[in-house]
Amino acid sequence: MCGMCIRACSVCYCVDCILQKKRKDKNINNITYQLTRIAHDADRCIECGSCANNCPMDLPLSLIFQSLNEQFQEKFKYRAGESVEDLPFRSAKAIKEMELEKV
Repeated sequence: MCGMCIRACSVCYCVDCILQKKRKDKNINNITYQLTRIAHDADRCIECGSCANNCPMDLPLSLIFQSLNEQFQEKFKYRAGESVEDLPFRSAKAIKEMELEKV
């Protein structure tokens, strides 16, 4: 919960990180911190490995993101960083299109 993974992440663009604030205020536990971070960056991860390389606790963050990316590709046919034309599946436009397909 040191934040090294966040500072090293090439796709995290938040100016004021809510996780860092919650950590400093002691309003978040270790598990919630990691799960929130994973949920925040999961569909944008380009598997550069910076998070794992900078983790002083040697958490297998790269493996977690790799596994998620494989599942995203299988389910949503999306892989972060492959094409600027691809529509991220959690974007508002993609969600709207998925909703229309259900009808």
